[in-house]
Parts: sequence; structure tokens; C-alpha cells
Amino acid sequence: MHFVKNAAGRTEKLEISEPFDRAWRRIGLGLDRGGFTVEDRDRAKGVYFVRFLDPEYDAKQREKQGLFGRIFGLDYKVDPPRFRVLVATISDHSEVTVLDKDGLPETGPTGDKILALLSEQLR
Repeated sequence: MHFVKNAAGRTEKLEISEPFDRAWRRIGLGLDRGGFTVEDRDRAKGVYFVRFLDPEYDAKQREKQGLFGRIFGLDYKVDPPRFRVLVATISDHSEVTVLDKDGLPETGPTGDKILALLSEQLR
């Protein structure tokens, strides 16, 4: 298992030297153990639909709550953003990539964090 980085140095995907069936099962377990909310899955397409609340994103959203909300103790509910975790077979191994809610590659730091957390859970 290893990370593949793009030209900008961001983690583009995670390569797993296992066939799709085994990788699909391991990724599902990693998502469950990693604190992700799995909303749906489509095994035929190799996609997990997940929600992930990055602690940095959470802090930024809470800052938007403003002074009024903090004074009166209003609890600001942060809605975790949606992502897609794609598991695909490439010849003799599987690749895991993170997509945004629209199915486009996630190019921000949250995609890197999701792949790093998955990697930790797969060890």
C-alpha cells in the first residue's frame, strides 16, 4: 500500500496491492473505524458516499457563528460535507481516490486527510 502524489505534492490516490473484492471490504471497514458516516454505497461502481467533518473545517464554520451566538451560547451545528470514496481495479491492484460530492477529484487538503485516515485504518 502506498500513496501516489500529483505534481503539486498532494496525495492523489492510495494504491492497494489487492483485488477489488478484498480492497472494497477493507475500505468499508476502514471507513467505519475511521469515524466516517457512510450514507450509501454502490459496489457495482465502486463508490462509497460518505460524510467527513475535518476538524479544521469545523473550526472555520464555528468561527462564522459570530459573537452573538457565542455570547448567548447558541450551539452552531456544522453539517459535515459529502465526499465519494472510489475504489477501482487497475490490472493487479486497486486504487482508492477521493471525489467531492459532484464526483470531481477532491483537490483540497481534506482529500489528503481522508486518504491518510484510511491508510491508518488499513494497517
